[in-house]
Amino acid sequence: MAIGITAGTLGAIPASANYVESCYEQNCTVWFSHTGQIQTWHPPINARNMTFQVSGGQGGKSGGQGGRVSGTLTQIPSTLYIAVAGAGITGQGAAGGFNGGGTAGSGSNNEGSGGGSSDIRLGTSVESRIVVAGGGGGRGAGITPTPSPGGGLIAAAGKDGQGQGGGGGSQTSGGYGGLANGLGTSGSAGSLLTGGQGGSSNLYGGGGGGGGYYGGGGGGSDTDSSGNDAGAGGGGSSFADPYYTSNVTHFTGVKSGHGMVMIEYQLAPLFQSIGSQMQLTNSSSVDFQIELSGPFPNFSANHIEIVGDPGICQPGTLSGSGTSFVYTVTDCIEGEVGIAIPENSISVQGYTGPETTQSSALVRVDQTAPEIVEITQEQSELTISITEPVLQLAADSYVFTSPNNALSLIHISEPTRQAEIS
Repeated sequence: MAIGITAGTLGAIPASANYVESCYEQNCTVWFSHTGQIQTWHPPINARNMTFQVSGGQGGKSGGQGGRVSGTLTQIPSTLYIAVAGAGITGQGAAGGFNGGGTAGSGSNNEGSGGGSSDIRLGTSVESRIVVAGGGGGRGAGITPTPSPGGGLIAAAGKDGQGQGGGGGSQTSGGYGGLANGLGTSGSAGSLLTGGQGGSSNLYGGGGGGGGYYGGGGGGSDTDSSGNDAGAGGGGSSFADPYYTSNVTHFTGVKSGHGMVMIEYQLAPLFQSIGSQMQLTNSSSVDFQIELSGPFPNFSANHIEIVGDPGICQPGTLSGSGTSFVYTVTDCIEGEVGIAIPENSISVQGYTGPETTQSSALVRVDQTAPEIVEITQEQSELTISITEPVLQLAADSYVFTSPNNALSLIHISEPTRQAEIS
């Protein structure tokens, strides 16, 4: 049964945010699309088993496809910042794709800029990135060779034309800029996040480097009309912080167009309330109501402990379904009883919960009838002193002798263990 589909904007997310979240039972998927801005997302506090798939953008002029990184988040912060890559475009001096794509060179209006990188961050700064998928390099102008894919710990270098292709980004530095052929300029080197700019000439400009953990270098330009091609930009590298991630796999050159970020997780239902509708009873059984935020697979009476005075009640039975349950303890003797669900005591089908022990208030079971120890009268008011608090005391439960039948109202004062009838 589906428990929710959400699309669009939440309060802390910029107006340009674009994501779709879908949950089926406890399994949820969030897709983040390209917006040109960093998006903010708050994982649910009961999210567990969170995995990611992060894909970079493609380089311009049908350039190299973006890389991809998949894995597991071993820690789930309260806030994540998501940057989804923009694809590179074609044109003289064309801007690179969002999030680090290198600018295309100029010369023929047929140069490709670098694809941007996609990443997951702990804050808005570049230094806070914990997962990065590199973007592909843009093609150089002219009769360009095979495009240069993004991704990998050491990304692919741009393909050479007559101008040299830019180098691929690595884990420690950006790719080198490709050398020019002729009188034009060489491509610039990539740097942290950003791909290098393609070289320019009066004929064919180089492709921009792909964005990444470190960006690829820009391709060198070409001024020899006989070959008609400049160098392609190098791909941007990918990255995954081992402190926050595990089971990481890197792919190169798998994403066309804009990048994408997909996060999957499972919801451990929250125990919204556990308690009884009574504080004092003379019954031998007590009902405790349990309300969950969502269905919990295989939730049963075995997950519940009886707390309070030892041996006061026998283990109970659980009834209900979905998110509402009643746990009934039986054969109770005098004393105090409650129930508890210990932290991390429920682990089924990949879900673990609750985060902390959930306990009810204690209910007092008192099967000894109170005794009246004193009755005093002052004018029209009677004070009945009893041995202990009572659940209910009504005037029609007693026979009173009064000349004017003025006895009509009962006041119960448990701290003083008195009931006043006036």
